[in-house]
Amino acid sequence: MVMDKIGFLTENQALVLMLRIRGYSFREIARLIGVSHQTIALTYRKALKNINKARETLLFYRVLTARLIYELKRGMK
Repeated sequence: MVMDKIGFLTENQALVLMLRIRGYSFREIARLIGVSHQTIALTYRKALKNINKARETLLFYRVLTARLIYELKRGMK
């Protein structure tokens, strides 16, 4: 399994997510990749965790920038 990154996801996590979205089971994905279905389940859970971290990061950034824009507009009067 290759360990390059795609945003917050490893390539393996992205591949597992893509295959799950297309309807593959953990066991089918495991057979395709050549690892155990437990490894696929763990990779899937970690991918979902990383997606949640990305969402939280974006929300935090939006809150920070929205407040900053509001304060700049208020200070420009």
